[in-house]
Amino acid sequence: MWNESRKDMGIHIDCTATDKALYESPAELHELSVSWPVNWKEIIEWLYEVLGHISRLDIAIDLINYGFSVNETIQQSIKNRLF
Repeated sequence: MWNESRKDMGIHIDCTATDKALYESPAELHELSVSWPVNWKEIIEWLYEVLGHISRLDIAIDLINYGFSVNETIQQSIKNRLF
């Protein structure tokens, strides 16, 4: 996404789980006989080097119908200092 009237604000890229899966499996998408792994850490490092900075990176995980308790997950995250 890009705002024509705010060229100073940069760009916003929104990648859904479907987008991620399609990006990670180009061989399957194009019915090729080869595939290659996607290294997200390297991609983010490259973007940082080329674009100068990344101001925000949000990662979301859907845990619907997997038996996870929100309260237990938060307490475990606090205990392990993930926040």
